Amino acid sequence: MTSFLNISLSTPEPLTPSERYEIFEQEVINHCPERVELLEMMHAFTPNRFRDLLQRRQGTAAPDHSESFKACETLLLRMLSTGEKARYRKEYRPRFNAAEERPDKLPHIDVTAAQHWVAKRAYGLGWTKARFPDDRSRGHDYSRDRPLVERIGKKYQWLALDELLCSLADNKWMSERALHGSRRYVGPLDIGFHRDIDPTILLTSEEAASPEDSIPRSEITMRQTSEHELGKWPFEEDPALGIASLVSRTDAKGWAWRVLHEHRSVSERYKDKPSREHGLRKQEWRFLLPVIVKREDEQKLIKFIRLQKEIRVDTWSARNATDDGYLLEAPWRSTWEQEQWSTMDFHNIGEVEIAYPCFRYHWESHLDASLNDGAHALIPAPWLAKRLGLTPHHLNSNIYADSSGRTLFVSGQSPDDGSHAFIDQNLF
Repeated sequence: MTSFLNISLSTPEPLTPSERYEIFEQEVINHCPERVELLEMMHAFTPNRFRDLLQRRQGTAAPDHSESFKACETLLLRMLSTGEKARYRKEYRPRFNAAEERPDKLPHIDVTAAQHWVAKRAYGLGWTKARFPDDRSRGHDYSRDRPLVERIGKKYQWLALDELLCSLADNKWMSERALHGSRRYVGPLDIGFHRDIDPTILLTSEEAASPEDSIPRSEITMRQTSEHELGKWPFEEDPALGIASLVSRTDAKGWAWRVLHEHRSVSERYKDKPSREHGLRKQEWRFLLPVIVKREDEQKLIKFIRLQKEIRVDTWSARNATDDGYLLEAPWRSTWEQEQWSTMDFHNIGEVEIAYPCFRYHWESHLDASLNDGAHALIPAPWLAKRLGLTPHHLNSNIYADSSGRTLFVSGQSPDDGSHAFIDQNLF
């Protein structure tokens, strides 16, 4: 509710005092070095409560620069046109007048009045004590989480709140600029954390029939080792030698697939786990994740990786979308990040623009009580899906197809050994 201003969309977009000052400087001052210097001197001659307080504590009286300020202001006004002078007096001069005051805030929606409206509207939608005589909370323990079973009256309140938010989004400016640069409402993420259940989740089980079933997963196998051999086991083979053969797979029908994401992990634990710190005896894992760079940056990135001599998985990872866009809102809605390139700064190498072709979707379990473990999926990055014309399959959101219905992207995950995503090699 506090995301909205009590200012109608029929009026020009409201500006905070700081925004007005910045626009004035950009349009009137910054193009002329003399104007910039004069304005800087005016700020230096303006009383400053913190600077003056420090001087008083040091036993020094704060100097009076009022005459110097007026002289600089007179020189600045001589350089401005008639229209610029009018703008200065209206848009910028109050900054100096209010040096000891906080700038006025833009008027927000009255939260108390909004709460009263929601309560009244809940009654108007049909809730009455006579109709729901046993409508009361079942839980008694304090918790910030929503209860598994809500009162009927609470559901009426949710309906009323959503109605009010829709009305405000259609008619009022927002209080803060969103990522899209405006105070006009564009999408649900503009009003903070409000959505909780993703109605588009249609994840299939691991056993469901899918084209991925015929794509080799190249599971990891570990040979049996005695306790005496355990210290030598990690150095017997170099897993990196076989990585090149894992980036492409061929399914049972002969179709070639490129790996966009793969995480595999195998662990072996001691049987007497309680007597040991963590019980882990052996573990082997691999993580395949391609990244895209421009041709002119390819050697720069390779040079950095060679100098580092390591790849940190917490730095190189698929983009995460947690509790943001609904699963089937990808790739078309702005709740999903649409930008392709992100800039990474490499020490002693410079900046490189990198694109990730795969996104990881998360919907946390505490938001939806019907999802004990939440929901997770790997999907093609929205920028990639748009470029290739891919859309999620209507019966299986782990599959993305082209306009003809041909499957070009498949993904899946298992609670045992990780997750994977493959794309038609002819596209990539």
